[in-house]
Amino acid sequence: MRGALHEGRAGLTATRDEWLERWREYFIAWYDEGGVEEKAKEAAELASRYLDEGVVSVSGGKDSMTLLHIVVSRCRPDVAVFHWDHGPWLVPREVEREVLENIRLTAPRAELIVEEYELGRSERSRNEWRSWYRAFFSTLKGLGFKHHLLGVRGEEGWRRRARGRVVDRGRWI
Repeated sequence: MRGALHEGRAGLTATRDEWLERWREYFIAWYDEGGVEEKAKEAAELASRYLDEGVVSVSGGKDSMTLLHIVVSRCRPDVAVFHWDHGPWLVPREVEREVLENIRLTAPRAELIVEEYELGRSERSRNEWRSWYRAFFSTLKGLGFKHHLLGVRGEEGWRRRARGRVVDRGRWI
């Protein structure tokens, strides 16, 4: 797209390259201001303590993919990765294939373990979150994993912040 891009109500326009440069500057400023490097370092240090008996759980969303990237690039490229296939009622098959492809591209040397959630085969799965948690954790335990690493951002709400406290109970990191 070589034409001008509209910017706001004032009618100002910018070329594609000018627009991209502004966004680049914005994201670099956000990255520096947000302490991203420090957060990534902290996540890598925490994860490295649990990887021997642990698995990185990856849904394919931005949080879990970021954690996977941090672990693979800073700790262990051959990490065990667990992906829970929620089934066709919750995740269309083309989306599921794309998620798996993204995991493989991010962590080509990882041991990828994919399990399908049994209730994911029915419409009932949309409302069965308690059953999902029980099945999820018993599956991980059955596979022999003592630790479960999951990427979430505490800034998104009190429930996500509270999940970090579960570390003390030894269930997930």
